[in-house]
Amino acid sequence: MEEKISTGFITYDQFHGKQAGSSKIRAKNLIKYWKGSELFTSGREYDTVIYQKAYWKEHARNFKGTKILDICDPDWLSGDHVREMTDLVDGVTCPTQEMADFMKQFGKPVRVIKDRHDINEFKENKIHRGNAKMVLWFGYAQNFHALVDARVLQHLIRLGLKIKYISNTKVSLADDENEINFYNQEKFVKYDNENPTKNNWEMIEADFALLPRSIKVYHRFKSDNRKSTCWLLGLPVAENLEELERFISEEARTKEGKEKREYAREEYNVEKSVKEMKEFIDEVRGSNKKAN
Repeated sequence: MEEKISTGFITYDQFHGKQAGSSKIRAKNLIKYWKGSELFTSGREYDTVIYQKAYWKEHARNFKGTKILDICDPDWLSGDHVREMTDLVDGVTCPTQEMADFMKQFGKPVRVIKDRHDINEFKENKIHRGNAKMVLWFGYAQNFHALVDARVLQHLIRLGLKIKYISNTKVSLADDENEINFYNQEKFVKYDNENPTKNNWEMIEADFALLPRSIKVYHRFKSDNRKSTCWLLGLPVAENLEELERFISEEARTKEGKEKREYAREEYNVEKSVKEMKEFIDEVRGSNKKAN
């Protein structure tokens, strides 16, 4: 007997007609392991709708089932209708405690559900050999400023480390004022949205990742799911100069890579997010019944 589809995810991809990594991490990956859920289909009847970074107020006003807003960015900073949408839903999920603390002011139940991954997409595991020769940075090009702001690029040159960056477009690494010039030795690879295995192999060519946290207010609320991505591949992540220098050592990288990979396979398995989201929906539904 075919299981009833009871939960529909309206994703950012669907609502805006353009691709975002959050739709995969916070919706499509969950659907793979959640029988009875699917990407939202117009005309289908659902018991629950999850609005994944989709501020579809018209639908939320008229839908009579359980409504969850899943927010992964501080969209209130850019003028999106966060408050209005929150008033229309029954509960809110988000990936970080900082974001949850902000959203609680609107009076709806809030649950932190971390950004997690389909760990079956991470079969590759970095084998560490010798002193590090190359570091990895990856992410959207507009966020490359975090690497510049941390003032670590000059230390890569000092330590004789090459840099590989995987992004949606090229960025300039040259900075004459701070005497930064890799003399075209940096390696750029365009991120492939359709081929995670290719991305994984590109990433583990490097010896470890260099991912300093951004100092901008916007990023204070966000989950850095790039770290867990690296950990699942056995790649250590340096966030500062001290860690950058420590991970030059093969021994340090091997130990860190093994420990973090084991931790990530347990803590960042998307099946854990499915369980948490189902529990939250039941809690919200139960609260609504009591209130009525």
